[in-house]
Amino acid sequence: MLPILMTSLALAVPTADCSQHVEGQGTAATRKAALRQSVRVGGVTFWGLENARGHDFTTSRRVWKAGLGVRAGAPLRIRVRARDRSWLKVDYDRTDDSGRGAVEVRVVPCDPATPRFSDDGVVGDETGYAGGFIVQRNGCGTLLLRREGAERWRSVRVGFGMRCVRGTASPRRT
Repeated sequence: MLPILMTSLALAVPTADCSQHVEGQGTAATRKAALRQSVRVGGVTFWGLENARGHDFTTSRRVWKAGLGVRAGAPLRIRVRARDRSWLKVDYDRTDDSGRGAVEVRVVPCDPATPRFSDDGVVGDETGYAGGFIVQRNGCGTLLLRREGAERWRSVRVGFGMRCVRGTASPRRT
């Protein structure tokens, strides 16, 4: 009974799978420069998310695009902490609800040997996804990340329109 319940819950969360991945090319120097503008935690990279702190989300632009890189392995859950859900959503799935965001998304990285569609290579150890965040105001939001099968959630504070103090591992449940 429990496996059926867990499967049902997994299906209820918007999911970005390998078929939705994106690919890009760049030099090592370009990647290094992009990483300086990114938020990284536990094998996950939110590309360019560091720059969100300098944008004013009280204006009409309420979407922050931040490509996602997920190291190969078990599916990943990205969840907005409960206290921030009234103003912050994640949007990395490509479903009919895409563009409205959700409080949680499940990301299934590609097998590293998956052929790339843009050249003759393979996806490799990191799968990329397009997407970002739906933001209703300036604030410090907490994102929770956990690989399926892991016991603990990791947390990271991210500034949207302001600078925030970052957190790391967090044993709290939400």
